[in-house]
Amino acid sequence: MRTFIVLALILSGCANYDTFVDGYAGFNDRGLGTAGGRYGAYLEGDKVVDGGFAIDAAGILGDEVDRIVLSPLLMTRIRAAQYLEPYLGAGPSLVYSDGAGRSLDVGATLLGGLAYRIGDLGGKPWWAFLEFRGSYVGDRGSRDSRESRSAASKRGRGPPCFPGDRRDGCQPGVDPEPPPPVTEPPRMPGPTSGLDADWFVHVLLGVSIRW
Repeated sequence: MRTFIVLALILSGCANYDTFVDGYAGFNDRGLGTAGGRYGAYLEGDKVVDGGFAIDAAGILGDEVDRIVLSPLLMTRIRAAQYLEPYLGAGPSLVYSDGAGRSLDVGATLLGGLAYRIGDLGGKPWWAFLEFRGSYVGDRGSRDSRESRSAASKRGRGPPCFPGDRRDGCQPGVDPEPPPPVTEPPRMPGPTSGLDADWFVHVLLGVSIRW
């Protein structure tokens, strides 16, 4: 985090930097939505490659758990042509998960994309971009959700007995015997188990404003 603070101070005192605000939306490999925004700046130099930093916030819909991912990113762009710029970014993440339980984990974000300048609006250049992203989110939220469902199935008891109840094993004021625990069949390794459960892959489309 200290590195990002130093970069911010350098950029704030430098006249040659390109500030940007991005908005994006798309889908992830679970077939659900991802959307968010990013604010940052590139330090402009005489070379084709520029470095910079950004703060990125994304909302990720999961199969069982929804997440908010906040990532400080180191950014690099290549000014390949006047209207075309490939870029890369990477950095750590704070991941807030909300499912059966809530958790705060440490993750990581890796991204790469291609931006195309579509024109000027209000005196500022607008760019459209296609981005591919990998998000390591940790699986504590998913694990908590699975454990909560498992515990609920094992705690299950029949409804209480009432006077005149004719169910087997019922006596007034006495709960019937609990049903046998529900056991899930073994799962084959797949995209939601093991290390793969910690990673989301996203395809995103977005718009960027620069000044």
